[in-house]
Amino acid sequence: MKLRELLQGVAVLEIHADPETEITSIAYDSRKAEPGCLFAAISGFASDGNRFIPMALEKGAAAVITARKPEEDVPYVLVASDRLALARTLAQQSPVLLLDELAAGLDLARMLELFDLLERRRRAGAALLLVMHDCNLAAQYATRLLGLREGRVLFDGPVRRCFTAENLRALYAVDLHIVPHPRNGLPQALPLRPRGPEYREDSPHEA
Repeated sequence: MKLRELLQGVAVLEIHADPETEITSIAYDSRKAEPGCLFAAISGFASDGNRFIPMALEKGAAAVITARKPEEDVPYVLVASDRLALARTLAQQSPVLLLDELAAGLDLARMLELFDLLERRRRAGAALLLVMHDCNLAAQYATRLLGLREGRVLFDGPVRRCFTAENLRALYAVDLHIVPHPRNGLPQALPLRPRGPEYREDSPHEA
């Protein structure tokens, strides 16, 4: 698929690459970069994908998509949101999407935009497997939940069956109160004892 085709629907700020470049695959892990791939340099909490651009180039990446201008002299596409751009390009390329913490670092509006996009791809027939820590977001968009802790499967099944206070306590090691979402009735989790400015040991607001 050509680069220009992959960029359809992506909020591109600048393009410093040949739009006719043939892209063979997409990678956001530099260790999995291969000749002809588009490397998505994703900014994360633990590491910055821009640091791994040289490694991706050594492995033959044809271009880089990033939210920050790279220091290297490399064909690149500058985008407003690297995670949204990655999701859109992946969604156009593959019927099977395996995504790890793709929403990390996004504000609420961009997060919903991203997951709405993924839901459209699911309805169109794509298979999606997402790794994420936001249980409430997962409950709104997933058709199936799989809870993993220290390599053990704690629960696996439909959202309404698995999203329980008992299961989430085992997963997160905190006490939660489950309430239905006012719009669709799907379960959402509230911490029982957030120790914020208005926290009181004798609070009458019990779950």
